Amino acid sequence: MTEIVRKFAIKKEIPDFHKTIEELRKIHDELINNEEGDEEGDEEDDESGEEEGEKQYTCLWGIDITKTTNLFTESGNENFSYNVYLYCDNPRENREWSIEAFCELKFATKDGEESIYAKMNRFTDENSDAKVEFDVCIKKISGMQLFDESMRKYSDVVFVVENEKFYVSKLFLASQSSYFDALLLGNFNESTQTEVTLSEIKASDFQQYLEAVYGYSVIDERSVKKILNLAHMYDTQSVLERCQTFLINDSGCTMKEKLELAAKYQLSDLKEECLSEITTVDEIRSVVSRPSKTMDHDILSELFDKLLELQDFDKTE
Repeated sequence: MTEIVRKFAIKKEIPDFHKTIEELRKIHDELINNEEGDEEGDEEDDESGEEEGEKQYTCLWGIDITKTTNLFTESGNENFSYNVYLYCDNPRENREWSIEAFCELKFATKDGEESIYAKMNRFTDENSDAKVEFDVCIKKISGMQLFDESMRKYSDVVFVVENEKFYVSKLFLASQSSYFDALLLGNFNESTQTEVTLSEIKASDFQQYLEAVYGYSVIDERSVKKILNLAHMYDTQSVLERCQTFLINDSGCTMKEKLELAAKYQLSDLKEECLSEITTVDEIRSVVSRPSKTMDHDILSELFDKLLELQDFDKTE
């Protein structure tokens, strides 16, 4: 368990805040003029648009807002409310994880930040949008490995990916990857640098790749292809073998997908396992790409041989 203190803030605009007020006033006036409505009022749930979030400490944090409108015509009062939720999404399916944090909800108003008891008419002026803010203070993290500044004293090189810094051990990473062995301990300029930028990869993918390198059980259905890609790119044999084992024993990928991965990343055991399970002409058809010339020639050749064997077997019967 990692015991640390990390702080960050996440904000989101309240959707259609002023539009909601104006619509309620118009509806209210119409109902009063027509002497319509009921005592309990009308309640309507209106969810906001797509969830938005930002990555903080390997997880996706975001705010979800739902709007409920009510109208009490007898008293003439107009009322609406917003339900505000803070969510934390972690793309780890195969192991338990937890984050202990203190979260404080605030409103951003024209007079500055207000507590959750702020009055509605103090939110904003008519030309501004209302905002909610969660101030989050993470106290403990378990079930995941971090490579942020909390690992600074244990590291001697920093990788920068998409402006995110990863603090790692140069010698350990080089011992696992021939690519990083050459980059960090060879004659490249990076061998003398304490900060190295890696381009054309995603920070979230590199996070999961590093966790796999360090032996964590991060390989699952959602992560295996991304980890496999980086393990192949950086020639990390131990991670390649673990990805291959997962694809053989646990993955729900189709046979065609597995054969494509086996060809792309030279996973011989996975290729042999897939070919051994193909026993009918229909199964051969299901794994052959169109056009067939786009397939790996070795796999296509073996499928052709298997097809001939099946035809010969049918003739003998």
